[in-house]
Amino acid sequence: MQGNNKNIIAGKQRSKSTSGDDLLNENLNLALKLSEPLQNSNDNQQADEKSCAQTSKPRIILDGKELSTANEAETILESIENAGIDLEFHCREGFCGVCRTKLLSGQVNYTLDPLAFIEDDEILICCSKPIGDIEVKTLM
Repeated sequence: MQGNNKNIIAGKQRSKSTSGDDLLNENLNLALKLSEPLQNSNDNQQADEKSCAQTSKPRIILDGKELSTANEAETILESIENAGIDLEFHCREGFCGVCRTKLLSGQVNYTLDPLAFIEDDEILICCSKPIGDIEVKTLM
């Protein structure tokens, strides 16, 4: 029983008579072509991250006063501490809930999933970072 002697390689049909060197070169060229968009998108992503890091500086308003040290790379608690303001905190990991604060406006990202109980309008400033401008009010 003699069938059709063709192999499928990277979506192309090749006869068995194609040499091993030709197949190796085609696979190498295909791999290089497939890797090019990934390299370009990584370069673009890195450039976007650099431009965002240079231009974005969120405003943090705490109890009606704007902090001059707000930094998107820091947690809200770290920004508050850098402004020379002492607030109650304990664990810095979202477990205890001592740093819970009311979020009046804006949004935050949690660096860790908090385990402490908080109300819908509250955040844990020890493990959250601002997404743009935010306004918060201390509860203690």
